[in-house]
Amino acid sequence: MKIVLHAETELTLQEGKAPGLEVVAEAPGVHYSAMQMFATALALCTYSVLVSYAEQIGTDTEALAIRVRWRYAAHPARIDRIDMDITWPELPESRLPAARRAAAHCMLHNTLHQPPEIHTCVRRDVGDNAPQDMQPQD
Repeated sequence: MKIVLHAETELTLQEGKAPGLEVVAEAPGVHYSAMQMFATALALCTYSVLVSYAEQIGTDTEALAIRVRWRYAAHPARIDRIDMDITWPELPESRLPAARRAAAHCMLHNTLHQPPEIHTCVRRDVGDNAPQDMQPQD
C-alpha cells in the first residue's frame, strides 16, 4: 500500500507497486505521525471492506484510492471531523450505492460511531499491566 501525505491533515491511501507500506510526503516538513496513522488505519479498514466487496462482484481495485481529510478541535484536543473521498474508476455506476454502504461498515468506522470505553492505567512496576476486567477468563 502507498500512503501519500498531502498535508498535516490530509492523506491518500492507494495500491502500491511494492509489497509493504510505503509513505511518501508531498510537502516538506510533513511527517507520518500518530494522527496520520489513525487516518491510515481508517482508510485501510475501509479499503479492505471494499476489496472484499469487489471480489464478490468481480470488479478490479487497481485504481481504488481513499483520500482522508480531518479537522482538529480543542477542549478536549481531538479530531472532530473526518472526510473520506473514495475514488474507484473500475466500479460500475450501478454499484455506487452498495459500495457506499459497504464503505460505511468497516469495523473502525463503526467503532468511531459507537466509541469504546477506554481505561488507562499508569504504573511503575513491570508486572502484568492489564486492568483486572481485561484479564482472560477461564
